[in-house]
Amino acid sequence: VDTVNTADWAFFAKNGNDATQGAILTARAYTHRKKLIFFNGFYHGVSPMVQKIDYPGVTPEDVANNLYCKWDDIEGLKKTLEENEGEVAAIIAQPYNHGNFFDNAFPIDGFWQEVRKLCTEKDIVLIFDEVQCGMGRTGYMYAWQRFGIKPDLVLDRLQ
Repeated sequence: VDTVNTADWAFFAKNGNDATQGAILTARAYTHRKKLIFFNGFYHGVSPMVQKIDYPGVTPEDVANNLYCKWDDIEGLKKTLEENEGEVAAIIAQPYNHGNFFDNAFPIDGFWQEVRKLCTEKDIVLIFDEVQCGMGRTGYMYAWQRFGIKPDLVLDRLQ
């Protein structure tokens, strides 16, 4: 907590997948909602609940509460939120898009500010998965600091 001046509390997990699961459980416990929003190009661990249906071994039940939005598309996100009003527990995202098989991409200006505003208005937990992009990879301590917003939960690993 002393290392991250905005952190109120912290917990250790044995790996990023467990940290992701803990963050999702925390968001669902807080909101009493089930649905999760992911942005295309994501990777948040190996658990079936954070995969897509086309991955081998993943069943429809595993991803029944997952919603997928295009990266950097605020209007598409707003539409998804409207279609699922009062059902979304969390938006989980990498602060910049750094998936496999494509170049890294920063969001358009103001994207995260608008997402933060929507999460606050709709009481949705904003989770940033910084396991691969935190602790200085963007020239800042955390990537979310670069974009000038504060997520509700941050996933990171000790370096």
